Amino acid sequence: MMLALVGCKGEESAPDHLLGQEEMVDVLIDIHLLEAKLDALAVDEDSSAVLYRAYEQQIFEKHQINSDLYRESYQWHFNHLHSLNDIYGIVVDSLMLRRQAKQLER
Repeated sequence: MMLALVGCKGEESAPDHLLGQEEMVDVLIDIHLLEAKLDALAVDEDSSAVLYRAYEQQIFEKHQINSDLYRESYQWHFNHLHSLNDIYGIVVDSLMLRRQAKQLER
């Protein structure tokens, strides 16, 4: 479920060669779900790091991006905090909705 991105007038959009807010939301949701899954595995830190890199690469392939594009895009949004705040507001809301939906399934 994708929530609408709402911004204030005059906010700067990411350059065309970078990931926009909607794309960043989709990637970050997958990354945070990955992190939660790895936390639940209770493996040592080295094993967790290896697994993270492998699954992160799968996330990048799913979204047809590479690590450089992701990192450059994240850095741009980080430097434009209004954008990062909008992105993470949607990511958190989306993850909370998923969590609630799973609880209702039980």
